[in-house]
Amino acid sequence: MKQLIFKSLSLCAILTVVLSCQRVDILSKAEIITVDMESAHPVNEEEYFKSTDFIALETNENSLIGSIDKIMFTDDFFAVADTRQSCIILFDYNGKHIRTIKRLGRGPQEYVQFTGATLDLENKQFVVYDDQRSRFLVYSYEGEWKATIPYKMLLADSYMVRDGYLYVVNADTMTEEEYLVSKVKLSGDYEIIPIADFTMPDKTYHQAYGEKIGSYGKKVLVSERFNNTIYEVKNDKLVPRYTFDFGAQNIEKLAKELNDEQLEEAITDKEKGYVYGITNMLETDDYLFFNTNHAGFVALDKKSGVARAHQTIRVSQCPLSSSSSIALENAGDRYVSSLRALLVATYMSRYKEYLQEKGDAAEKQELREDFAKIASNIAFDDNPVLLIHHIK
Repeated sequence: MKQLIFKSLSLCAILTVVLSCQRVDILSKAEIITVDMESAHPVNEEEYFKSTDFIALETNENSLIGSIDKIMFTDDFFAVADTRQSCIILFDYNGKHIRTIKRLGRGPQEYVQFTGATLDLENKQFVVYDDQRSRFLVYSYEGEWKATIPYKMLLADSYMVRDGYLYVVNADTMTEEEYLVSKVKLSGDYEIIPIADFTMPDKTYHQAYGEKIGSYGKKVLVSERFNNTIYEVKNDKLVPRYTFDFGAQNIEKLAKELNDEQLEEAITDKEKGYVYGITNMLETDDYLFFNTNHAGFVALDKKSGVARAHQTIRVSQCPLSSSSSIALENAGDRYVSSLRALLVATYMSRYKEYLQEKGDAAEKQELREDFAKIASNIAFDDNPVLLIHHIK
C-alpha cells in the first residue's frame, strides 16, 4: 500500500490517499493501420485544411519565445508554454502580447523547474508542473497563485485537465511499482485513481519529443514509448483506439526482445530510422494528426483509413514550408505549424535583393498579402510566425 498526501485546493486540508498496488492492465490492440512512411514530403494545405491564418507574434522583452512546447486555446486568447523560458506567454488572436506568467523561484508559490503546463478551461486557470519539487502549481489567467498540489507518485511526463480531473502520464524510467497513467480529482476528496501500468521495458532514456497525452473533444488520448498504439481513457482503463504499422521502422517487438545495449544501438541507427514514440495527438471527426521521433507529422484520414507521413505543410502563395511539432489543447478544428523568423527574414531579404538586381526583368513571386506584410516587417530575431490551419 502507498500513502500519498495531497493538499485541498480550497481548504488546504491534508488528505491521505491510500492506493492499491494491484496492477492495472492495458487492454489488447486495436485494428492495425499501415502508415505510408515513403510520402514524407511537403504536403499542400488543401489536403487536410480549408484555410490557413498567419499570426506574427509580438516580440518584446517579456514575450520573447525560447520554444513553443504547447499552445493552449481559449475563446479570448491562446497561451504558449515555453520550457526554455520557464513561462506561459499569452497572446490575442492578432498576435499581440497580453502577459507573461513566470513564477520561477524557490518560494512557496513558485516553481524551481518549469517542465510544462496544462489548461483548466472550466476554472480559468493553468496547472504547471515542477519536477524538482514533485508538485503541480495552479495559477489564474492573470498569473495569481491559487493552489499547490504535491505529486509524489512519480515523475509526471504529460498532463491534461478534463472534467474536473488532472490526467497524468508518468515517466516510464522509474520503478516498476508505479503507474503509467493516473488521474487526480481536483475537487472534493482529491482522490488519485490509477488507470494503467507500464507495458514496455525500461531499457533506455530515449523519448520522442512532445506530449504523450492528447484529446478528441472530451476524450483523453494516451501513448507510450515503444508502443504503436494510441489509447483512449474509458471508465478508468486504457482502451486501444488506433494501432499503427510503421513497416520496417517498427521497433515495438524489438524493444521487448533486445537487451539494453542492443536497443540503444538500434534506436541510434539513422539508416533504420525506427519509430519509437507517438506524441502530440490531435483528433477531429475526420482526421487524426500526431508526431513521432521523425521530423514532420503523420495524418490519418479516418474516412479512407489512409495514414501518411509528411515533413512540412505548404500554403498557397507562401514560398516557405512550415513545420509542425507542437502539442495543442482545446484546439477545436485548429492545427498549428510555425515558421522561424530567421527563415522568413532571410527569404525576404534575398527576394528584395533579387528584385533589385533583375529590375524590370525580375519575375515577381506571387505572395499572400498577409504573409508579404509580415515578411516585410519581421526581424531575424523576432518570435516565430504561427500558421493556424483550419481542419476540413
